[in-house]
Amino acid sequence: MTSGRRWLLRVTGGAAVALILIGGPAAGAASAHPLGNATVNRYTGALVAPDSILLDHVVDFAEIPTAQLGSQINDLVSLAERQCGAAARNVVVSVAGNPTALRLLESSASLGDGQAGLPVLRIECLLRGDFTPLTAGAVVTVTDQAAADQLGWHEMTARGNGVTLVDSDVPLDSASSRLSSYPQDLLSSPLDQRSARLVVQPGGPAGALATSAGGQSATSSATGVSGLTERVAGMLDSPGTGVAVLALAAAVGLGAAHALAPGHGKTVMAFYLVDARERSWRTAAGIGLTVTAAHTASVLALGALVTAGAAVTPASIYPWLAVASGALILLLGLALLRNVLRGRAVADHGHGHGHGHGHGHGPATASRASVLTLGIAGGLVPSPSALLLLLAAVAVGRPWFGAAAVLAFGAGMAITLSVAGLLASGLASRLEMLSLRNSRWARAVRMTLAYGTAGGVCLVGAGLVVRAAVTI
Repeated sequence: MTSGRRWLLRVTGGAAVALILIGGPAAGAASAHPLGNATVNRYTGALVAPDSILLDHVVDFAEIPTAQLGSQINDLVSLAERQCGAAARNVVVSVAGNPTALRLLESSASLGDGQAGLPVLRIECLLRGDFTPLTAGAVVTVTDQAAADQLGWHEMTARGNGVTLVDSDVPLDSASSRLSSYPQDLLSSPLDQRSARLVVQPGGPAGALATSAGGQSATSSATGVSGLTERVAGMLDSPGTGVAVLALAAAVGLGAAHALAPGHGKTVMAFYLVDARERSWRTAAGIGLTVTAAHTASVLALGALVTAGAAVTPASIYPWLAVASGALILLLGLALLRNVLRGRAVADHGHGHGHGHGHGHGPATASRASVLTLGIAGGLVPSPSALLLLLAAVAVGRPWFGAAAVLAFGAGMAITLSVAGLLASGLASRLEMLSLRNSRWARAVRMTLAYGTAGGVCLVGAGLVVRAAVTI
């Protein structure tokens, strides 16, 4: 940790909830964790000798898992001993089919600057296992069992010390410099090496454990939405009504920027409002209010779990919430498709009954249940940025201001989603009106819009379910 900086543990209601930086830079100067705020990243480097094995085990906690540790961070020495003791049990070593017990030689813990003024934790452990001298062709396996239920970067390396690695399924050197400098080109698909299998031959040059190159921090400069998150967080502990209003306005902008990123419901909102053009403004407002309420509730609930130090991790919750969100959208799409197949969309457009309803008037209206379904689906998955704002506010003793910022964040999301849907609805209305000039194309356009909106919602919902399910 940089010299001259002190970390103060703030306790609210008897529970330690977060850390704040005293004597260091403002929150706006902090860095965003490159792999996501809810990840726990792990590295194990093995050094195999003729009769022993050394393991360099490193764990890199992002902002949310660090905050979840609560008061444990107040004593880094004890925390390091507990974490490394658990590593000695969770990293399983087998030599020629026989389990090898590990003992702890060294342990250390340090804190770095994370996003929104929150810390990130780094644990380093040195473990050793002893065994009878290796024979030619002996197989040594190393498995990090703790990595199985943690989302993040999982990496292993192996070297020989007086032995030769005849075969190894892991590299000699760390691609991330022991979780200190993650390769930018691998952040979208982080390494997932949870075990190593080594075939060894006695005899070989002396070797040593890999070391970090350059001692770079495990964080990277925050840009885009991450940078905006830090600027908003930096306002949360500033006094004065003017700054408070500015912070809430910025939180609205942050929510809007978050909604502009891929995969935040704009497509579903657009499809849905195309199908409900008669009351699109009212429908958009209803969905927007529901999105805001659902997202605020989900962030506050997850924030309560994090600050309480609950055993469940946000990274394990997100995929299930995403599956639930996708399932709701899929059910909504199937309901829309059922209406089309029953001929309701065609009937509502005034065709085939001879009642003279005209063309393009009276499209299908949105039911209250479908509005609530879409709004809940859009706000069910809490934004990590909003969660960081809440944790940052709690850390400086202003939890209610944090809740207000989360509410403003959700409103920004809802406004952006609603505007996107209304623009698509207006475009569809213009397209349908233009088609009325040519009766030959009018029915084809209407049917395309009817089936396209229902099918589009189904495809988006199914895609969300599949994409989230593969990460569970």
